[in-house]
Parts: sequence; structure tokens; C-alpha cells
Amino acid sequence: VGTSLTQNQLYFWRIRAKNGIAYSGWSNVRAFATRPELPASYTVNADVSFPTHGQASDYEPWDYRIIGLPGNSSQPISDFLPGAQGEDWEVYWDNGAASDYFVKFDGSTAFSCSTGKAFWIISKGTLTIQDNVPSPALNPDNFTVSVSLHSGWNLICNPFGIDVPWEMVKAYNSNITVPIYYFNGSFTTTDVLTPGQGVYFYNANNLSSLRIPYPPDS
Repeated sequence: VGTSLTQNQLYFWRIRAKNGIAYSGWSNVRAFATRPELPASYTVNADVSFPTHGQASDYEPWDYRIIGLPGNSSQPISDFLPGAQGEDWEVYWDNGAASDYFVKFDGSTAFSCSTGKAFWIISKGTLTIQDNVPSPALNPDNFTVSVSLHSGWNLICNPFGIDVPWEMVKAYNSNITVPIYYFNGSFTTTDVLTPGQGVYFYNANNLSSLRIPYPPDS
């Protein structure tokens, strides 16, 4: 039935029962929305504010932000950062280990912008990211994408260009009860995966991946 429905459309429905004698009354009217069609690519046009200091040593840990791009560009994060590493920007990844978990940018594949991956980033002044990135590949269910995970803490981001409620993510992944945390000088829980904003997720169940559903555009 679902394959005949129009994408990005609001539908209303009601039901009634029938036996061998008569029909019942109609149920209350209910509604649901189908998701929009996944675009071939996303246009990233974001400005992230950072302080401007004269020397790299003047920056403090609370000046960093967690950033992740939608889509699946597979490009190194450095491709999106103007200037020179150590002078104009710095990037770290979290490998989830109990100690020595921060890994400094080294140009390896660990720093490619794969689906749902985020990084700790500092930039001298406002960071402007403008580019087109391919959309992530949907799973065979044609509704979710998979974000690779390791044990412990993971830096993840929204792979889509629209908000995804965390409750919806939890519904598509068994036994997830933990919140997610974003960082704006200090850590705060959030109920939504927002495009461009990376978050911390603790992989308490040692999942190999996290399924993130593509929600209706509402």
C-alpha cells in the first residue's frame, strides 16, 4: 500500500468494522505524513562563530565546537576548512577509548566526512562552509541510513538536511535509552539531531551502527 502513496504528503484515514449484520460507526479521523524524497545532494551553507585570537595557544577548550556535515562526501574534513592546520584551524576525532581518546587531524581516513560522522573543530574567527555534498545512501528499508559506531563515546551528526527527533532514532534502534549531548561552551542534552551540529552519543549497547530514519518534512 505504501508504495502508491505520494511523498511529502499529509494523509487522513478512518476505519469502521463490519460483521454479518451491520457496520459499526466510523473511528476518529487520524493523520500521517509521508516523508519527502531524498535529494541527490545537499547544499551546505553554514557559518559557525569562533573567537579570533592572535595565537593558537590563546584558544581554550570551550572555544571548540562539534561539527558534522550532512550527506556522505567521503572527503577529508580539511577540504572544508580554509587556511592552514595549526594556524587557522584544528580538528580532533574521538576514538571512544577510555584514555587518549582525542586523535589530532593527521589526514587519515578517520577524518573523512562519512555518513553521520562529526569532529571537534576550532577555527580562527567565523568558519564558513559552502559546498554540495552527496546525500547518504538509504538502507534496503528505503527509510533509514546507518551511521558506523565504535564502543564508548561517539561523535555523530545528522546525515540529512532536516531535523531528526532523537525519540524517532531511539524507536528504530533497540534498547537505546541514553540522551545525546551537544556542546556550546558546555555540554547540554538535546532532543533533536540538527543538520550541521554534531553531538556525543554513548554506545552503551556496543552497536556496530546506528539507524537514523529519514523523517517527514514537517
